[in-house]
Amino acid sequence: MLSDFLSPIDVEQLFDGETFAKSQLRNIISIYENDFPELEGIKIAIIGVQEEAGARNNEGTKHAPDHVRKALYRLYRPDYAISIADLGNIKAGNTYQDTLYAIKSVCGKLLYNQVIPIIIGGSHDLTYGQFLAYEEINETVNVTTVDEQINIKENEEKPSSDNFLLDMFLHEPNYLFNFSQIGHQSYFVDPETLHALEKLHFDCYRVGMLNHNIEEVEAIIRDSDVVSFDVSAIKASEAPGHARLTPNGFDGEQACRIARYAGISDKTSSFGIYEINPLFDDKGLTSVLAAQMIWYFVDGYYNRVNDIPQMDKSSFIKYMVDLEEHGLTFWKSQKSDRWWMEVPFNIAKEKFKRHHLVSCSYSDYETAMQGDVPDRWIKAYDKLS
Repeated sequence: MLSDFLSPIDVEQLFDGETFAKSQLRNIISIYENDFPELEGIKIAIIGVQEEAGARNNEGTKHAPDHVRKALYRLYRPDYAISIADLGNIKAGNTYQDTLYAIKSVCGKLLYNQVIPIIIGGSHDLTYGQFLAYEEINETVNVTTVDEQINIKENEEKPSSDNFLLDMFLHEPNYLFNFSQIGHQSYFVDPETLHALEKLHFDCYRVGMLNHNIEEVEAIIRDSDVVSFDVSAIKASEAPGHARLTPNGFDGEQACRIARYAGISDKTSSFGIYEINPLFDDKGLTSVLAAQMIWYFVDGYYNRVNDIPQMDKSSFIKYMVDLEEHGLTFWKSQKSDRWWMEVPFNIAKEKFKRHHLVSCSYSDYETAMQGDVPDRWIKAYDKLS
């Protein structure tokens, strides 16, 4: 049972008698206080993880879940009905592997029941547990992390929030199709790491590429099953709740937009926010921002338009661009004005069929019209051929 892995929330202790309006989330979310919530009809479930064994110089993240809840429950619901449960906290296991198993089990059960888990960590390496939940669904998946660095460092002790991506890349059986990294800052990343990811046809987008065109993130995340957000990707002035602060990064509004892009993606089925450290969080600002990111994810989810072209192309406009080496086919949704590219795939790789329509933006179509093949198309083609 799910409740075997989860402990209830003491809401009275969190708020010490504070009263709430009926439309504040405290009175809207089904909360595991005494009895475990019924999951029938629930669309999104919040899970806290009180584990920080993998934290590197950021001990204190295990206290984050309840601090985020205090900010989240005070927010008002959107102007429509929502169905969310807060399932309480996964406590640190006797071993780190026990904690990963608990995350995998809880998230896997929710995914099976078509409930989207929102995970409040804990350290960023817990993304690996989030990823492991997909092991039983028998499909290859796409993962996107938002971080100021790329968590691949040699000679790191395990568990480590600085090196968990290697575990994901090397996991057997291999069910990772694509990995995208958003928001890294070049001076924090070994160039050899970028070269290695390029050889794997993975995608890396530094923060400077996106700061003035944050809309491009939507196409990156739209294909992602797993989205994981390390708050260190946000500039310290807007998210000080982290031991390794940096003056640069995304601002709070951009972080909320990224969360909404994850929510509105028809493919995204789990979302995690990690590395919040209340011990460094001046006036709880980072917890408040994380709560608002969750609010925007929920808003995105309830505004999904279900326009995946694999399902039905009748509401799409088809555009064909003849280039010297390849003929490119683009699809534009008449519901949302979003774009996709069609990429041929080797019939021997049938398991990759769900990835042959690649999310893109209008700028990719413009690139093709100028006679160049978009980078997104090339990387997908290399993996599918």
